[in-house]
Amino acid sequence: QPPPPPPPHRGAPATGGAEGGAATWCEPGRGVGDEALRREVQALRAARSLDGAAAGRFEAALGAAVSSSAGGEGMAPGVLGPLLGMASAQLARLGGSDLLAAVCDHAAERLQCFGGREVAEIASAAAKLSLQRPCFLRAFTKLCAEGERPSGQGRWRSLRDVSMAALALLQVSKRTAPSCEGADLAAAFRGLAASSLHHFGPGAEAHGGAPSARDAVELAHALAHALDVRPPHGGAPLAAAPVVAEALRAALGKARHDMHRASGRDAAMAAGAAAAAWSAMESLRATVLRPCLLDATQLARFRREDFNAHDLAILAGALARAELAPDDGPGGGGLGDASGGGGFAGVLAERLAAGGSGEGPGLTGRDLCFLLWSAARVDGWANEAFAKSAAEEVCRRGASTLSAQDLTTLSQSLSSLGPSFHEALRVVTNEAARRGLSSSFTARDQAAILTALAKARLRGSALHAELRALAAASGAALAGARATLRVAVQTLSQSWPGFVSEPSDAQLLFDAVAATRPWVQAPHQELVHLAAGLGTLGVVLDAESSASLERELEVVAPSAFSSEELSQLVGGILSLGLAPLCLRSAAGTLLMRARGGEGDKAEGGAGAVDVRAVGDGFAKALRRSPQEASMALLSVLAAEHGPVAPAAPQESRWAAGLPGAPPAARSASSVVVVGGGGGGCASRRPSRGPE
Repeated sequence: QPPPPPPPHRGAPATGGAEGGAATWCEPGRGVGDEALRREVQALRAARSLDGAAAGRFEAALGAAVSSSAGGEGMAPGVLGPLLGMASAQLARLGGSDLLAAVCDHAAERLQCFGGREVAEIASAAAKLSLQRPCFLRAFTKLCAEGERPSGQGRWRSLRDVSMAALALLQVSKRTAPSCEGADLAAAFRGLAASSLHHFGPGAEAHGGAPSARDAVELAHALAHALDVRPPHGGAPLAAAPVVAEALRAALGKARHDMHRASGRDAAMAAGAAAAAWSAMESLRATVLRPCLLDATQLARFRREDFNAHDLAILAGALARAELAPDDGPGGGGLGDASGGGGFAGVLAERLAAGGSGEGPGLTGRDLCFLLWSAARVDGWANEAFAKSAAEEVCRRGASTLSAQDLTTLSQSLSSLGPSFHEALRVVTNEAARRGLSSSFTARDQAAILTALAKARLRGSALHAELRALAAASGAALAGARATLRVAVQTLSQSWPGFVSEPSDAQLLFDAVAATRPWVQAPHQELVHLAAGLGTLGVVLDAESSASLERELEVVAPSAFSSEELSQLVGGILSLGLAPLCLRSAAGTLLMRARGGEGDKAEGGAGAVDVRAVGDGFAKALRRSPQEASMALLSVLAAEHGPVAPAAPQESRWAAGLPGAPPAARSASSVVVVGGGGGGCASRRPSRGPE
């Protein structure tokens, strides 16, 4: 319960407060404040649900109390604030979003008159219900930012208030658009960090007493996960603020000091905060972050009964995020069984084995994601018993209850762990295919899942089912199918270029490409990668599809792409046997950049030309049709040297035609002889293959 409100600057206490509530303070000469609001707040505390009648009574009492307070009568702010804070906590529990919105709107106008506890309670309730009220957010962030000034640091009377406000601010930062005018989240976090420093150290008793370990851990959690927050108009992230680093040092130092008395939840949260700050706070790694992680690990080893399955999964994820090795820790053997016996990996295996075949090990799907992701990142953990048990648990439960994000993370982890985990990978990716990649996953997640399949070389899996679904797409689903197929082609060409070596695989991909034509309405950047990917995979296009792709390529402006991308584009076009007008323009731009005539801002000029990509494309064109390949070469050379007359025999080294090519590439290039009158072509290929 919130503490009794402080006495107002003038006035005396009045009697008659409701049972269990705070004393009512009134200004001299006026009566007791509106008791209706107090009664309704007490009713909310006793309620198990919020019906229409109760909501109506509370709304009426709130309006009357606020109106009388604004008119100079009734409740003083020292009483209204705690009541609104208490009411907010109860409305969040009961799910009263509309009433809480009214509380936030009324509080925003007089937030400067409230204490830190009630401000934190109102903000925490709004964050819990994902309620965004711009007027309250602006007032709340402004109030928090005042902590950077000495005059604003006395509002937060305990670290509990600061940590509650910081956690609410963290939730707001994850959901609020940065363009919310007037809400500077970075300044608010800095103000709270500055206010928290007064609650650590010898003088803490003068600012509300010594802080508890849980309050320190929650503050560290909020600050560590907000280090990437920036001011609304640009500037350095929160990680660059010295006051934030100092607050993290103090909070995690307090957590370490009390670690031997900490609960499993607090230890896991402290480790998670240290891991979250690991990449951004390099200056704190050796002295604060790493010791905190290892202390939490040792606590889990020796007081494992105090850690539930979720705590252990969070701790494993924190160790993996910080990339600690299995032999880290005092005397080695801190994390893995292999080096010391009975390490933290042994604790995880014990917890997974404890469930048996009955109730299960008590892990959620998200916990399994953490464990397998950790096993994929920490050296040596792939061979630990807990990793194999977690994969078996995925196979036993299935993946139907996992979110799209969890499916993506699991597919990446299982693919990295090796062949013994492929059965679980098949379960996860089959579930992704059942939901539909194009309809249930973002482009980034689609690429991650397809990359996992390509890396594992998992045939007969979700990838094949997805290609069949893409080939059957029509109507409104066609746009999504095209986008997914563009991702699939690019992923397969990079991670599994031999995918079409099997006739069944090739036919599935060819059918999907012919049915959807993924180049239609594709952004130019994606169109370049698509053409290169189709060429790498050796996709065979029919005449109608080739004409359609050529029409899309006609409008590509080569000057908008880097030399590396143009190299891939030229190679892809040659591999596919196309002759769009952009081939000559792209090759000319590429040759000019390689010679240093224009320079390449994106990639650095001559060094960025991918000679192998161009040479590969031309070599494929030679093998497919020497006559067409020679004419394509003449078209490319004409872009640099003017029209080439085929009447006079000449010899040209393909790679040497790119002045930016390294000497090794020139010496190993294919030699192409363009003959006379008949226009025939002969190729003398080097023993090491075309470059």
